[in-house]
Amino acid sequence: MLSHSLVIGYHGCDRNLAGRIIAGETELKPSENAWDWLAHGIYLWEDSPARAFRWAEAEAGQAGSKIKSPAVLGAVVDLGNCLNLTETEALALVKSAHQTYLEVCTATGALPAENRGQEFQIRRLDCAVIEMLHQLRQKDG
Repeated sequence: MLSHSLVIGYHGCDRNLAGRIIAGETELKPSENAWDWLAHGIYLWEDSPARAFRWAEAEAGQAGSKIKSPAVLGAVVDLGNCLNLTETEALALVKSAHQTYLEVCTATGALPAENRGQEFQIRRLDCAVIEMLHQLRQKDG
């Protein structure tokens, strides 16, 4: 799954944060919510600044949001060693990680996470499985 292609990604955020990042005063911090769709990290919309802006606008409308004035940051990303979910091999890794996750839950007596909400917007199971996959890959070097 080694790839050397470049993509352009866009991140919706608050205008103040975007300015501080551009000025080199701070960096984006990975999201670490239990409901993050594809595990913890920094989320970018590939080739779609408009989609990133719409996300930031929608987020700004939520009570307690850190986004007061929606903005978009762009980044050139080298995919490097990525998990490409369009590849059969990657899907096999996800399936194996899901099985391992369920085995860990059974062994520890923990209830497996579930995706919930309208259209499964809260993706706790997805997040837990991808986090498990990252742990397994890290363990394997």
